[in-house]
Amino acid sequence: MKKDYKNIEDLFSNSLNGYKIEPSKEVWKKINFKLNFKEFFSTDFRTFNIYYLTVLTGLITSLVFLFPGEKQIIKNKPITYVNTITSENQNIPILENNKVKIINKKKKVAISYPTEVYTQNDFKIAKRKQDSEVLPLPLKNNLKEFSSIYGDSINQIGLISVLPPKPKFILESKAGCAPFEIKLKNQTEMAQYYEWSFGDGSKSSKINPTYSYQYPGVYSIRLKAIGIGGIAYCIIDSVIVFDGPKNKISLPYQSEILEGERIIIQNETQNTTKYEWDFGDGTFSTLKKPEHIYQTSGKYSIVLKSWTEKNCMDSVKIANVNVSRLESKIVFPNAFCPIPEGSSDGKYSGKEVHNDIFHPLVNGGITEYHIKIYTKEGALIFESNDVQIGWDGYYQKQRMPQGVYPFVVTGKFEGGKSFLKKGNVTIIYNQYN
Repeated sequence: MKKDYKNIEDLFSNSLNGYKIEPSKEVWKKINFKLNFKEFFSTDFRTFNIYYLTVLTGLITSLVFLFPGEKQIIKNKPITYVNTITSENQNIPILENNKVKIINKKKKVAISYPTEVYTQNDFKIAKRKQDSEVLPLPLKNNLKEFSSIYGDSINQIGLISVLPPKPKFILESKAGCAPFEIKLKNQTEMAQYYEWSFGDGSKSSKINPTYSYQYPGVYSIRLKAIGIGGIAYCIIDSVIVFDGPKNKISLPYQSEILEGERIIIQNETQNTTKYEWDFGDGTFSTLKKPEHIYQTSGKYSIVLKSWTEKNCMDSVKIANVNVSRLESKIVFPNAFCPIPEGSSDGKYSGKEVHNDIFHPLVNGGITEYHIKIYTKEGALIFESNDVQIGWDGYYQKQRMPQGVYPFVVTGKFEGGKSFLKKGNVTIIYNQYN
């Protein structure tokens, strides 16, 4: 049954009873904003409002006027410029009306340079001189490229005054014998790069180089020091290199050296005044061309040291000198030709071969010696106990006819070794005999 309502309020009250209406988030935001805005301009001091804001602003303004900040004016205080360029944005100092103005530039390259400190007085000096040599060298060498990047700001860098390097080095010795080695001690200030010139065409970029002169002469050493403030030079022109001796020695022959054999060493050394020989067997000599005898077999080294007037020394060596043990032996020829002038008694000397005397060749010492020579019929025609006396081809002062004559030799070497030789010797005459 339909209920009758007296008025519209009763109709809505009964129809909507039990329903709840909730505003959306957007609606709530609008409602809160209007409420907060109204509250900010209200005179209720229990909440933050426009009146609080006005009071705080006034206080801050008063403090600023009472305690002003420091002015950015350079006044006898050093300013540090770090000439470092990176791929990011960087503040670049620009000098303008005795003030430092900071501007931002977009960088295009990545190059680093050392840090330098400059004062206001440096700026004044640089302005008066306007000298391009005070530019940092890396910037000078690439001035065109940097100008294209930074424009007028590069000119401000050129006004900075930098002192040039102060080259200095120490040379312990200025004279010596070739090869002469020098060691340089660098004491240069305010330089980053070095170039040494040794006067013979050689150069070095080391800080403290070591160099060896191979030839005699007088040389000038020059140091070129390069720094941010420019280039400077330092010269020492009194390095003297003396000529050393030129040693040259040799043995007089290539054959084997025997015990007890006398040798003379060939010395062709030049530019020397003093000699010292070491023969390797404990014996020495100071002669220019000494003689020497090795008493014992073995291998030896012969060393010569020589000096010049300037006390320059050189040495040379003959290595592996082989000295052989003397092998005792006796050898006889198989023919000879007596002279027609008469008997010579068969005496001879030395180790030379005498073709007109029948005699032995001997190596080593002989303590006993006996020789007999016969005719074909067996008659004894020559006999001797002296190894230094041979047969001259005569018998009873008559020259024996051409033919074959048997002989027998006996004896002993030093050391007691015996020997026995038997053979035939032939007398030969030519058309002139």
